[in-house]
Amino acid sequence: LQVQDMLDARVSRHQAEWGTVVIEDISTGQILVMADSNSAPPDNAKPQTVAGVQYAFEPGSVGKLATIAAGLDFGTITPTSVFDVPYSLDYADAGGPITDYHQHGTEALTATGILAESSNTGTVLIGETLSDAQRRDMMERMGFGAGTGIELAGESPGLVGEQWQGRDHYVTMFGQAYMVTALQEVSMLAAIGNGGVRLSPHLVKSWTNADGTVEAPEADEPVQVMGASTASQLLSMMESVVEDKNGTGASAKVEGYRLGVKTGTADIVVNGQEGIVSTTAGIIPADAPRLAISVVLYNPKVDVISSDSSAPLFGDVARTAVNNLGIPASSTPAELYPSKPQ
Repeated sequence: LQVQDMLDARVSRHQAEWGTVVIEDISTGQILVMADSNSAPPDNAKPQTVAGVQYAFEPGSVGKLATIAAGLDFGTITPTSVFDVPYSLDYADAGGPITDYHQHGTEALTATGILAESSNTGTVLIGETLSDAQRRDMMERMGFGAGTGIELAGESPGLVGEQWQGRDHYVTMFGQAYMVTALQEVSMLAAIGNGGVRLSPHLVKSWTNADGTVEAPEADEPVQVMGASTASQLLSMMESVVEDKNGTGASAKVEGYRLGVKTGTADIVVNGQEGIVSTTAGIIPADAPRLAISVVLYNPKVDVISSDSSAPLFGDVARTAVNNLGIPASSTPAELYPSKPQ
């Protein structure tokens, strides 16, 4: 109920159409929380939707994790690879310039700095070190475009196009032109926190038969999404999103705990009007991963960017979760990769 109240308050405060919070136990795949805004009371027998499972959205900059994971896993980048990152990139087939959210001069950033500052152009430069087949392979291993098999009806598989032509080739690198659910997003985060191994998320822990015997659901085969070293490097890079002075996730911080986070603010069109999906997804504690959390606010109208909306909600939810579950605080400080060339 605490998470539900926090979510409903944020949806109201930011005048969002809807919101959802999903929390997964990284070591088991158990879904601990699945909260939707404006949920009906338990005694309401009418059919209900479950936004975290049934509503798909463009992940925005959270999708940069897929591009960077592919670069690390296929060996085209390291966390300290340096790129000269401009404000704008022009490609003949892109249908217009690709830009960062804030104007800036060309700056030298490491791959870690690109993730921390959530640079679109920097992520495209990373994406251009990969083939579309390599990026698609990583997204498929992460579970994008396919249902998770959760024990709920009407699960959306999301949408990953069969071909990325023109502008889609570029914008898919930073989380646009494809769609995921909050459950798929949290499953990806859990894999990063679980040494690169994705477990099938599930709600049912066990059941008791009439004769008193207890049974547990049969688990699907784990999927090796990325190498263990890739997962470790990526999680460390995600810590810079919170800890770096230019990181976009500072408002998600939980005192005493290291966390790896990625924020996302995706442009959408709703009924002919421009809108936003604000997303923050992450892992806590980063030094001993226990929980993967995804927070989504769909089409907020007030303080819309993720650092002002979904990131503070992520921090509130994460703080409540670690307190309620008795998860110990981090015992060692983060050792961050440099965000700029040394």
